[in-house]
Order: sequence, then structure tokens, then C-alpha cells
Amino acid sequence: MPVSKREKLKTMNILDILLKEYERRDYEDILEIAEAISANHEDVMRQLEWALTHPKEYFTKNAQRFHEREIDYENEEAEDEIDLDDLFFLAMVDELQEYGYLYEVDWKCSLEDFLWSLEQLKNYTMISHILPSLNLDENFNVDMWIEKINDALDGKAYICYVDIDSDSFPLIIASPETYRLIGENDS
Repeated sequence: MPVSKREKLKTMNILDILLKEYERRDYEDILEIAEAISANHEDVMRQLEWALTHPKEYFTKNAQRFHEREIDYENEEAEDEIDLDDLFFLAMVDELQEYGYLYEVDWKCSLEDFLWSLEQLKNYTMISHILPSLNLDENFNVDMWIEKINDALDGKAYICYVDIDSDSFPLIIASPETYRLIGENDS
């Protein structure tokens, strides 16, 4: 759904305020994390580079994505509720999802949906060998399935989810190196 001219004007005004003191170096870790998760996927990196180089353009063009996440930077009264850190972080999440390195599942999804979601990830082969030998309980939840699979992987790979302050689980599969990097950037 295209953004109307009126909505673009509102977006531009709020983005102007948010970006007034923007310093690219404050968000370089987004590139580092995305590079690790996506194995430096050209399209992911190009989109995030665009976001960091031309943030106003990027956020205006992708306003619908943020609106779907109930971030309405088109609403002038929402100015105090919007955080530039969150916008860049969600840009990374969306680009990883767009190119198959992240898949969001609902917190109450079925085991079948959870396993299917993992299969959608481009780096699924990092964990596919261990899944047939596991007896995952249908009555468990996403956290419990992740824990059981990660225990079986014994540090060779990890299923993680990205905390976006939502009731969904944006799943990724991480190498041990990526897992450590994410942990370092999380603190």
C-alpha cells in the first residue's frame, strides 16, 4: 500500500526530528550483526547500508513495514514514543526476514509450524542433521523447543530469537561465532 503525500509529509517531519542528531557510527553494529547472521548476504547488506547512508529515504520508503509493527511515525503525537535505535534494529530484522535469514513465529505456534519455520531459513542445514533424532514434545512451547534443540546441537550452532518486544519469536540460526557476536552486542 503506497504512502500518501500527506502521510509522507508527516513522516518526513518526525523523521527530520529523529534524525536531527543522527550519527552513522552509532548504528554500525547493525551492519556487523546482519553481516554475521546473513553470511554477508549482498542484498541484506546493500539494504542496511542504504538505511544507514540515507535513513530518511529508507524509513520513508519502508513506512508500511513499520506501520505493520504498530510503529506509527506518521503520527506527530507519537514522536516521543519512537526511538531511532529501535527503527534501525527493526530495519535489520525486516531485511534479514526479507532475504530468508529470520522467520517470525507466534509465541503459541504448534510444533509443526515451529519446525516448518526453521526449514524456511537459508542456513537450516546448520541444524537439520540433529532434528530427526529429537523427540520434541508437542505440549512444549517455543522456548522449550529451542532449548532442547540447542542442547542437542552442543554448541555447534544455535537457534536464537531476536527480542523485538513483541509476542512473536523472530527466529535465526547462528553459528557459534555469530552467537558470541550477538551476545557481545547485546550488552
